[in-house]
This record gives sequence, C-alpha cells and structure tokens, in this order.
Amino acid sequence: MKKLIVGVLAAALAVGAFTAKADFPLSVSGTVKYSTTSSSEYSGSYASKSFNEKDIYGLITNAMVNLNGFTNIAISNFPAGLPADGYIAFNPTGSDGGSNTASGFFYVTNKTGFYYPLSGLDTNGTYYSFIEFDTFVPYFNTPIDYFSTNDVEFGYDYPFDGAASYKLNSSTGTGTSTTVSTGLLYIHDYPYATDDADNPDIVFEGNGIDYNENVIEIRGILTLNLKVTDYNISSGSGTLTGTGNFFLDDYEYLGVVSSGTARF
Repeated sequence: MKKLIVGVLAAALAVGAFTAKADFPLSVSGTVKYSTTSSSEYSGSYASKSFNEKDIYGLITNAMVNLNGFTNIAISNFPAGLPADGYIAFNPTGSDGGSNTASGFFYVTNKTGFYYPLSGLDTNGTYYSFIEFDTFVPYFNTPIDYFSTNDVEFGYDYPFDGAASYKLNSSTGTGTSTTVSTGLLYIHDYPYATDDADNPDIVFEGNGIDYNENVIEIRGILTLNLKVTDYNISSGSGTLTGTGNFFLDDYEYLGVVSSGTARF
C-alpha cells in the first residue's frame, strides 16, 4: 500500500440525522497517541496527533491508488483515481451485495454525482471492504435493523448486545426508539482483511497472503435515537464513542485511538 501522512485516524462515530436513500457525508476529528521513535530500552515517550475527515479520505485515496494490484476489484469507473473534491458517505439501509445479514455501506461521492462503493464483491465473488461498521439495533427484544456493514456472528446480535427504550403504536408500528448497543468501526487499506468483529486478528495479520499497512479500529457504545414507521427505521440520529488500535505506514506509527468524534 502507498504510505500516508500521520493523522489518518478516528476514534468515535456519531451518526447524524439519517434517512434511507440519502447522502450522509462522514466528518471526523479527534486525537491519537503513539510511541515516538526516540524511545529506547530505559526511556520512552509518546506523541499526540489530531486528525479530521481529510485524513480519512487520504487513507482511502491511497488505498485506491494501489487497486491496480487487486485485479479482481473493478476500477474501470474511476480510471483517473478518486476525485480531489470527493468525500466518504454512508448509506445505513442499502446493501453492498455481500452475503452478510446486515445492511448499510460506505461509498465515495462528490457534488457532481461521482460514486464508488467501498465494499462489495469482486469479480470472483469474494467479499472485500475498506470500511466496516458493525452494530445491532434491538427493540421488542428482537432486531429492528442491523444497521451494519458487515456480518453479525450467527445472524444474531453477538457480540453486539444492546438495550432499547421504545414507544410504538401497536397497530401501525410507528413511534420512537432509543437504543444503546456495542459498535465497531474499522477503516483499513487491505481490502480482503475483513470482518474485524468476528476475527480481530485480521486487523494485524491480514488474510495470510497480504495485510493492512494502515488501520483505524474503534470499539465503543452506540446510542441511536430512532423514528420508526411500519416497524422499520425511517430516520434518526446517534453517537458512537470508543477507543481502539491503530497503526500507520506499515507499523511505523503504532498506538491507540484516544479520543475523537465522527459524524455523518
């Protein structure tokens, strides 16, 4: 993978007002801490670095520059690379075509209509992804919607247990729901190192053939305030905050995501 600048990091995910069939740009900011290269056997220190959504887009852009090496991932619709005015957005209800039971996926777009999904099936039918978001949205002790971009183990909520407070009309299934559940955000540059939720070692070890050189991994608590229509999520807002692993430039910068916020 092509190396990128220090600062391509995220630590919390806030899902701003969303509805189906809408464009929700990803906006991030926060701080990472990592050990400095001046550390030695008996003396060491760490440095802090702030980040924003431009750093995240830089990670994805650099990953895409190397897509020519992944001949099974279609790149014909952006021969000149990702647009300089592009941004990452999230569709919380659509499908990327994978075999997962969940919904939702990330993609790159711009104001003139450019579109490229950041997950899906390659030409051999193998799943790949550059961004995954896993959670479980419960009510009535059963799922309203997975609201996720990757598989949930066994098709249930494990390990994304949650709790919900709700008030729905029994005849129309319309009302409101507030849910609290575990969430996981995983941004990375090797497309086949997928499913951090079920296989956390994949973050560092890859798939046995190749591995990530740049990773952002956030595990925390997601709170969603939802509007429900006909027993389906129709709109809402929420926040995910958490911490996790990260590394940049093929482990040259290795540390922790210490704080941050992302909105889309």
